[in-house]
Amino acid sequence: GFEAQLVTQLSNSTDAAGDRLDRRAQRISRVGLKYRGIKNQEFQLSVKEVGPRPDPFERLDAYRVSDVHWRWQPRLNTSLMARVENLFSERYETLPGFQGQGFGVFAGIEQGF
Repeated sequence: GFEAQLVTQLSNSTDAAGDRLDRRAQRISRVGLKYRGIKNQEFQLSVKEVGPRPDPFERLDAYRVSDVHWRWQPRLNTSLMARVENLFSERYETLPGFQGQGFGVFAGIEQGF
């Protein structure tokens, strides 16, 4: 079946003088939808949104990143996994001059003993 999750973090970070801290988003949200309707498989879509972050020299814009995950467990201790991060190649900066992670595809095998 389906499982949905919504998490929102609201923050009004200030220093001892009461001034708002630089580069802190007032809102960070994550929405996730997971599906487990096919035998031994799990699909997940998640979207993370970070609000604008003020900086003394420039404003860091809000951004939204979408990820897709898949897992298949053919045997008790064996799983195959794949994920796509930043599905739509969103360009964003986590700090001024530091680009966030671009589009990426990852796969792996997990073996328990």
